[in-house]
Amino acid sequence: MKIRPACAADTNAIHALIVHYAAKGVLLPRSVEDVLREINTFTVCEHAGIIVGCLSLVQYHAGLAEIRSVAVEATRAGSGIGSRLVRHALNLASARGVAGVLAVTGTPEFFARFGFQRADGAAMTEKVQRDCRECAKAQFCSLVPMMADLEAQPVLLPFAPHVNLEIATEC
Repeated sequence: MKIRPACAADTNAIHALIVHYAAKGVLLPRSVEDVLREINTFTVCEHAGIIVGCLSLVQYHAGLAEIRSVAVEATRAGSGIGSRLVRHALNLASARGVAGVLAVTGTPEFFARFGFQRADGAAMTEKVQRDCRECAKAQFCSLVPMMADLEAQPVLLPFAPHVNLEIATEC
């Protein structure tokens, strides 16, 4: 398996992963055009030439980034791909000097495994301005804001001796 930055050719595969989870209400829907417009924020996990997972890391400013659109091919859910993508994103954010990473999620227990803790609304100012105001679910949103303080804890890539994981720097 290889984790690498996404490129324009990955747009449809990323969109298909997001659509699957958006239909279940787990992720916010994103159009193909939106994915393409923000392709430089995406990281993908590729196996045998097929995109099996994706994640978007949006940096608002030096103090804050957000993990969005974490999606793994349904048949591979629970295999550790999502965890590898999140760890990679946290390492990337840390390398960029980002102080904190936000995740707004329906699965807070997943993000808690990486040191995320429940956050108050003040941590979400940029998120609300970017996504929540126009969201049809804003009035009855059940998602939980979680924050990882990268200055307080180092983030390490996973060690999984049974998985050949390659980290690429180019598409």
